[in-house]
Amino acid sequence: MKKSRVLSQLLAVILMITTCLTIFTNTTYAKTTRIYMDIDKTNAKVGDVIVVAVKVENANSLAGYQVNIKYDPKVLQAVDPVSRTPYGNRTFPDNGTLIVNEDYLPTQLAANDIGDGIINFSSVYTYTDKYREKGIPETSGILGKIGFKVLKEEETSIRFEKTVRMANAADGVILYDWYLEIVSGYEVEQPSIINKKVEVSPSITPTPIKSPTPTQSPIPTQSPIPTLRPTQIPTTNPTSKPTTATAQPTPSPTQKPIDGYVEMDLDKTDVQIGDIITATIKVRNMRNLSAYQINIKYDPKMLKAVDPITGVEYNNITFPSGGTIIVNSKYQPIQFADNDIAKGIINISNTYLLVNQYKESGRPEETGIICKIGFKALKAGKTTIKFSETKGMPDSVSGTFMFDWDSKKLMGYNVYQPDEIRIVEKLQSPTPTPASGTVPNTTPLATSRPTVTPTKRPTPRPTQTPTVTEPVIVIPGGDGIIHNPYLRGYPDGSFKPEKKITRAEAAVIFANLLGADENTEVTGNIPTYTDLDDDHWAAWAIKYVSSKQLFSGYPDGSFKPNRNITRAEFSTVVFKLLKAAKGLNEEEITSGKFKDTEGHWARQYIEQLADLGYINGYPDGTFMPDYNIKRAESVALINRALQRGPLKGATQIFPDVPATYWAFEDIAEGAMKHTFIINNSGEEMLKEILSEQ
Repeated sequence: MKKSRVLSQLLAVILMITTCLTIFTNTTYAKTTRIYMDIDKTNAKVGDVIVVAVKVENANSLAGYQVNIKYDPKVLQAVDPVSRTPYGNRTFPDNGTLIVNEDYLPTQLAANDIGDGIINFSSVYTYTDKYREKGIPETSGILGKIGFKVLKEEETSIRFEKTVRMANAADGVILYDWYLEIVSGYEVEQPSIINKKVEVSPSITPTPIKSPTPTQSPIPTQSPIPTLRPTQIPTTNPTSKPTTATAQPTPSPTQKPIDGYVEMDLDKTDVQIGDIITATIKVRNMRNLSAYQINIKYDPKMLKAVDPITGVEYNNITFPSGGTIIVNSKYQPIQFADNDIAKGIINISNTYLLVNQYKESGRPEETGIICKIGFKALKAGKTTIKFSETKGMPDSVSGTFMFDWDSKKLMGYNVYQPDEIRIVEKLQSPTPTPASGTVPNTTPLATSRPTVTPTKRPTPRPTQTPTVTEPVIVIPGGDGIIHNPYLRGYPDGSFKPEKKITRAEAAVIFANLLGADENTEVTGNIPTYTDLDDDHWAAWAIKYVSSKQLFSGYPDGSFKPNRNITRAEFSTVVFKLLKAAKGLNEEEITSGKFKDTEGHWARQYIEQLADLGYINGYPDGTFMPDYNIKRAESVALINRALQRGPLKGATQIFPDVPATYWAFEDIAEGAMKHTFIINNSGEEMLKEILSEQ
């Protein structure tokens, strides 16, 4: 009897081992998953750029990653593989194909140390529940492409490398599945030596490196999964594996109340059906503000949440635009939206991830705009938009949380609710309205994104007359002898070529391009913008370009001078300039060059400028129309369109634009008053630099 019991137990153990072996054998993705670097060349000369594609294969249900790469900064320089712009400590590699689907809100972070030759970047899907529910996992593709410019022609390497900041990594690599658990058992393959000088035996096939069992987040201070935000990860599918949500920061018991407030400012409260009300969410005197969460309630039968500029409807993950606070990219703002549009709820949160750097700067953000939300009137009657308490935000102040840079909840501030809204039936307008399907022929700075066919222009402000005659524009200094400058640097002598360009800065560039300055008399129709004071540094330029119908304002009467301008918007202004100055006409677009402009409001302008050879896209066939344009990119576009430059033989003007910078000659072309000659190759050669006096 005893022997039988022992035999039974032995059989049970064997069965258990067999079962475990079967499970392990069936879990093939962990054994076959590999991450490696695909290098386009291993022999390169000084000045060449080696392009490294970081790739993953067979990573079942990949939802996040973090990679640490080491190189010798004395031999190689990390650069953008297309523009050859040097990397900075916050540069995230472009051209990735994995963890980039905007439907799941990818959060990308870079924590490079360029001085020490380290590239450390990560990306993770925030809405992993939505990703799982979709049931289409990402398994193989590119995490990013990095260029390495050769500085010295000697043997060197680019390697995945372990780091103390990634405790649970396998050779400097962490992969996460769609439960945000660390994948184990994958292969990390190191690339070949660059400019190898000594013959060696064939490389050994790498063996799988099994990563440790995940017990905690790999790096508390640099995890690709945000841990500082004040709101929880959106609710997961009840049938899926749970994820751990970050707890709400609790206030210090000794913290003193503050003399500040949160306010919702409505631009109007008496409206007609179809009108859009703009709600501006403001904060004032919020001591050392570094994060917030707000919950707003409205009646979805009476109002529809929309973008206040374009009229595009909100969805459950739309984060409102127009903010001026907690938006500094230097401190990695992480924005989340957990709206419930069907129930009339807007719930958003924003936090600085690099809060320690923010605190060390000693420059707190305490007063500004959180965001602007549009509400389209649907039905006649009275209604309200309010900050509202919710079970998901216990102990909130009227549906608001504010946190300082010590992650302590601010207390004692006021919350001001807006007045009641009165909606009436749409009044009959004495002015005939355009027939259905027609679109007026003026645009509000290419910033609207109306729902129209791609070849038509955006809808203008209602107060504009659609049949205004466009002025004839003459561009001075383009006679083939003298080229006048149209741009300048900053007071510290720099140019900041990688800096995003604002609407005010763009207005000054175009005004200068047309020969105007602060003393130029502005004639014609000059709109009055609600947010533009006469003492604004760019007021003269904004008024001038507005009178030339290159720029105009928004439906709420504002100009938004500090808002960044996108590649699509800037391209459209250039197109309008060419139309007025050179008679460029809109032509039918039969086939687009870029795969991401189909259906875009600015497709006509982008594709036509591309056909003329004035603008280019990216190697993957995209144009990225909604990316903000950089100062260097804007100069290159203007020069191509006006057939100026690049200026050969120019000397360095700005300390942050060396001769090796990709747009050096274009920036010199736009910054110097000069005479020139055209050489036998058709290139513009500097003849003499002229004084601007």
